Amino acid sequence: MKYSVETTKNGYVETLEVNGKEYKKTWCESGYGEKSSDKDFCEQLEQDGFDNEVFLDEVYDEIDVSLFAYNFKDIEQNLYF
Repeated sequence: MKYSVETTKNGYVETLEVNGKEYKKTWCESGYGEKSSDKDFCEQLEQDGFDNEVFLDEVYDEIDVSLFAYNFKDIEQNLYF
């Protein structure tokens, strides 16, 4: 399993790789912070056939609702000040 964050000009992209398949959440800046139209990783995984509730709950708790990617974007912005 692999998780990564890539900053973009207008936001960031989170990527979660599980069993060789990638799942993405793309975030774009809006007037009220960043917004994504992608489903949470736990929902994407469940749609793909994952049914281990403990695993799905941990993905939600530790990745989907984490502010890591948002904070990472803020840290990157400070690089240029």
